[in-house]
Amino acid sequence: MLRTRTFAIAALAVAVQAVLMSAPSAALAAATPKVVSRVGLAASRPARLLRCSEAQLALGGLGLDNTGGTNVATLLVANVSKATCFVEGRPRLSFDDGAGKVVQTSIGHRGSGAAFAAPAPVTLAPGARAGFVFTDLAHNASDLLCRSVARLHVLLPRVAGSLSTPLTFDPAPFEICGLPGGAITVEVSSIVPGVAVMTYASELPACAARGFVVALGAARGAAGTAALTATLVSRNATCVLDGYPSVILSGPSGKTELRLVPGKVVMALPNPALPRPMTVVPGARAQFQLAAGDFRQTANGKAGECPVSTAVRVGFPGGGTLTIHRRLRLCGFGGVGAFTASAP
Repeated sequence: MLRTRTFAIAALAVAVQAVLMSAPSAALAAATPKVVSRVGLAASRPARLLRCSEAQLALGGLGLDNTGGTNVATLLVANVSKATCFVEGRPRLSFDDGAGKVVQTSIGHRGSGAAFAAPAPVTLAPGARAGFVFTDLAHNASDLLCRSVARLHVLLPRVAGSLSTPLTFDPAPFEICGLPGGAITVEVSSIVPGVAVMTYASELPACAARGFVVALGAARGAAGTAALTATLVSRNATCVLDGYPSVILSGPSGKTELRLVPGKVVMALPNPALPRPMTVVPGARAQFQLAAGDFRQTANGKAGECPVSTAVRVGFPGGGTLTIHRRLRLCGFGGVGAFTASAP
């Protein structure tokens, strides 16, 4: 799993090059992570709270570590809806090789630390995160069976449908490893609060502007408003994209004409997307939506024309700015949604 996760995904180099070390034990029991979590878990389910549905959840924010012959990975599950809900139990995982073939695994639940305790309800307010841990043997010995995997599929307990996230790195594949002679054993924790899983592995670096190209789609919207979708394509980064872009519209002289407010609703247009962690791999696409009024109130109370903007500057959570050269007339009550996944 983390073996040819051979990448020192330093935010600057994004070069996939770390070599994971330490020989695994012959016994799989020795492959459990020796992690101590100081995070307390939820003990009871609030009355009348509903279980989260698939539509309320998004999966991503991969974290990786290697300790004493064990590969450790963490994933976050975010509530991207406007309603509080709860998750509970142990997820069921399956891996595919990118060509539609399922990689055979045997799922266990052995491990140490708070995440491997008995399942307990985790309440998720809008925007909150839960998460889980999965482990396998670290590849650095010739007697292990390893398989390359490209995507992880997750079934949450009593949640219809599945969530998925890419596990592809460039140039190295993502591998899961186990003892030869059968299916590869992967140990999976309970679902716990997001802060608890972060004690097991560090999340990949935040995506920076230099790893993307961006294009702005056609304007649409109701009378008095305009909404546009920006599409991002990852060029060479494996990173986590999470949160809101910083978006500024500027005029020909460089003067700021409009600064969009993260998460702001614009009149009757749909609510902007809430943040969710996304693992972005080379060639992946993401998007965000921006909206604003296309008129301004004049001194006599009538609608007037907005000044012309000629550039849209997009700032990234991991640093840097991309500029889209586009002539727009937007000037009022502007808002921008969070980064979300985009269809290929």
